Amino acid sequence: MCGFLVSLRSNLRRRRWLWPVCMLAVLAAYTLYPLWIRMTGIAGETSDLPSAGVITGAVTGGISLLIAANGFGYLHDIRKVDMYHSQPVTIRRRFYSIYTGGIVFFAASLILAQLMGLVAAAYKGTALEGYFPVRLLMALVITVLYFLCIYNITIFAFSITGHSLMGVLVAAVLIVYVDLWQRVYLTSLHFKTLSEFFSVRKIDISIIDLYFHNIDIISDSGSSLYSSFDAFWKSSVLLLIWCLVFYVMGKRTYIGRPAESSGKLIAFYSSHMLIKLMIVIPVSLLMGEATYESFYLMPELMQALSMIITAYVSSFLIELVFEQSVRSAARAVGSYIFALVVIFGLFGAFRLWENRFDSYIPDPEELESFAVFNPLNSYYYFYNVEFDDEGRILRYYDAPDFVENEMILTDTDAILTLARKSLDTDYHEMRSPLPLQVFYRIRGSAPRARQIWVDMDEEENRTYLNRIMGPAYYKIGIWQCFTGDVPEGADVSEVRYTDSATGEVVILGSGRLTATRMVRAWRNAMVMYDYDHVRYSEIIGQVEVWFTQSPYKWVMPVYPDMIYNINEAVPDHSLLDYIHDNQ
Repeated sequence: MCGFLVSLRSNLRRRRWLWPVCMLAVLAAYTLYPLWIRMTGIAGETSDLPSAGVITGAVTGGISLLIAANGFGYLHDIRKVDMYHSQPVTIRRRFYSIYTGGIVFFAASLILAQLMGLVAAAYKGTALEGYFPVRLLMALVITVLYFLCIYNITIFAFSITGHSLMGVLVAAVLIVYVDLWQRVYLTSLHFKTLSEFFSVRKIDISIIDLYFHNIDIISDSGSSLYSSFDAFWKSSVLLLIWCLVFYVMGKRTYIGRPAESSGKLIAFYSSHMLIKLMIVIPVSLLMGEATYESFYLMPELMQALSMIITAYVSSFLIELVFEQSVRSAARAVGSYIFALVVIFGLFGAFRLWENRFDSYIPDPEELESFAVFNPLNSYYYFYNVEFDDEGRILRYYDAPDFVENEMILTDTDAILTLARKSLDTDYHEMRSPLPLQVFYRIRGSAPRARQIWVDMDEEENRTYLNRIMGPAYYKIGIWQCFTGDVPEGADVSEVRYTDSATGEVVILGSGRLTATRMVRAWRNAMVMYDYDHVRYSEIIGQVEVWFTQSPYKWVMPVYPDMIYNINEAVPDHSLLDYIHDNQ
């Protein structure tokens, strides 16, 4: 232990110039910039101004790359390697001392910056607002994990390369590599039956997304603590996994690295082919897809030619960089052919997966129930909220989640018939196409989401749509008002009617009692609600239930044949007279 401390102190002393650099960068990003946007009050007024989370993420990523490159950059200088190896220190102790020294530089800067931020928050009296200490702790944890991920990736990149510029390039590629493959996946697969409604909520996988998509939610006092904690634990677990994976890879390659590889582009010959394939395959697939989208005549043939040409050119350029010889690069035919085999193998797998995905229709025996999103009334999906046990609003209830959990439809014959008809007919050939987003619940298996197209011009299809949209469970899956009354303890600030044509507002009252009467009256009036009612009836207004100290509300559409029921719920205000006067 004493030997490790001595080695660590020596390493810190040798790299002491990093301390002021890290300190200034961290203070500017973590303390001065957030304080400036709060004092100026322009944080939310312009989209051109990056948020504090974006700035801290960019600075943290740059600092972690700088610290790792400074600590392990000696691997690329044969004289420094000889000097380090001549010291009476084991290779593992050397790794631990350099690794820990980099963390000390960042941790010391981060602690000082946060202490200054706490002093500023206490001075403004906001240190205890919105669970500030809890949010600060969660933001610190996810920031440290994000730093360690970039730090470990850079160490791994410097351990498998022999030149500093190549190490930085490899580290940059590895940091965004998952994002690159997500792009390849999204552009290479053309699912005709992909449900956009049920597919918008994707789990963040890449390091970049895990940090930047969650840091503002975690640290924003405007979001509920529940939402902040949900974003925190999902992102922190995956960041920890990435951190451990690259830590193990970096340590193993550092220990097994041959000393004579300094000055070369690649330290391990086995990594030569790996790096080449990592670049050539996604680039070729993306270029092929871009070519496919650009040609109207023979797009498949042009896509194949584009992938072949791109694979050869990129393989040649990479070999030229590695071998620094045109003749050697031109002779690397075997690796070029192997890259083509992998590229077209993935291309064929994508096409096979497309066909299987688009042709899927569950068997009647395996389909337990389903939920449906109908775009004709999609506006009203986005006013469902989650209450706690005391009636206080926690958060907005994500629309796809609400549909999945609340809409339980069992008329499987109707939906399967429409799905089979959609599979047999191209929606471009339909006279009046309507997309339906369907969520299948499968017995003993994972649920599946698909998009089907229905020709609204066919009377049989309209009959099936009325069967699907008529039951109460369909309405429950759209409006939270159908699941029950306003919870006890909920503080209703206002109940209002908003006219669709004029935008005028009629205040109907306030309080839970008024809201409950209105919800029940509206619910009773919605008995006639089905597909034909939505298609042929025009909404004249909407009833809104607003909750105190919350941006969330319940919204209930009002059709002409419902106004008598609504009017009876608020005898002190005659909506009939108002509507007659404005029509």
